[in-house]
Amino acid sequence: MKPGIAPLYDSGEFLIRPSLLTKTIVAKAPYRQDTTKSLLLKRDIENMGNLCFVQLVELRHRGAFSAVAQAFCAVCERCVVEEDAAIKPLLPLWYEVSIPATPPS
Repeated sequence: MKPGIAPLYDSGEFLIRPSLLTKTIVAKAPYRQDTTKSLLLKRDIENMGNLCFVQLVELRHRGAFSAVAQAFCAVCERCVVEEDAAIKPLLPLWYEVSIPATPPS
């Protein structure tokens, strides 16, 4: 790596706007089981949640962490409010993965 160039997860400014966009898309885009009337599919919600989760575990920038946390909360909330049983198992899955990823206090 070149001197003076921080890794992406240390450069939180690169994650704030995309996280805000992710939050908005997850909150507003239609999600239906019928893919012809949906902008979001199960794999989209799962991918966005997984990406946010990885970023939360690896982030070092407080402002970016806050933005990513809001996006992850939006994904989790969408999983709760949707009646599609396909996305309901994502919440317990992320919870189970978060236990070993949480540093001891």
